[in-house]
Amino acid sequence: SSISSIGSSHHRSELLYRCVQWMWEVWHLYNYLIGQLELTDLVTGPKLFFSCPVEASDPENVCSWLSNLWNHRMVPFIEGQLQSKLGTRAISELFHALIQHV
Repeated sequence: SSISSIGSSHHRSELLYRCVQWMWEVWHLYNYLIGQLELTDLVTGPKLFFSCPVEASDPENVCSWLSNLWNHRMVPFIEGQLQSKLGTRAISELFHALIQHV
């Protein structure tokens, strides 16, 4: 193995770690904030992430998968559920709190 392949392998591992760590933190923060609002039926478990293609050789795929999960599944679900339970103002306040911590 050459020096350049070791460096690129380290970069891929670091990127993979940062992507997974970010999603883990967002997931826990989301569940914490939902718990503070006493909306325990909106808490999500790890099952949501089981189909993530975690491969150290392709961290961009993992990051893309996590981004799509967040943007196209979680955010619309959260917005819809919160709007029906709390109204638009609560959604704005929750997302503001979430964004400030991410």
